[in-house]
Amino acid sequence: MDSLRGFLERYGEKGYIVLKAMLEESQSPARGPRPGDFSFKGLKARIASYGLEYNPSLLLARLEREYGVIETSFRSSNQHWWRIRDRRAVEKAVREYEGGEEEVLDPKVRVLRIQFWSLEPEKLLKNSGGSPQSEARHRGIEEW
Repeated sequence: MDSLRGFLERYGEKGYIVLKAMLEESQSPARGPRPGDFSFKGLKARIASYGLEYNPSLLLARLEREYGVIETSFRSSNQHWWRIRDRRAVEKAVREYEGGEEEVLDPKVRVLRIQFWSLEPEKLLKNSGGSPQSEARHRGIEEW
């Protein structure tokens, strides 16, 4: 995990984009058997879908040789596939970089959080001029 933090500190946004694209590409539905988690061609296409033109070959080489995050699972004259060695560590590093939670939340909890924050509670309280405690009492809510 520390190696991934170092990678993200060193390469910043480009490193984050490559890691995120790797995860998404490895989780995309496969059309038949695949020789690894993701391919160079698929990764470039995923990065292009973000609206970016970036060749990730340099960072992939670093991730494989220096950081040991990925390993080549298949290579031919026109294809290169990798396997992610520790998917959970990569997922955690991406979440931390995004400023998210350390743990993956239950989907129901995530939906509830989204619904709650979409109501913009700070704005509601600010416009009503009340404190959270007085608002809670007014609405009959005992505890937040």
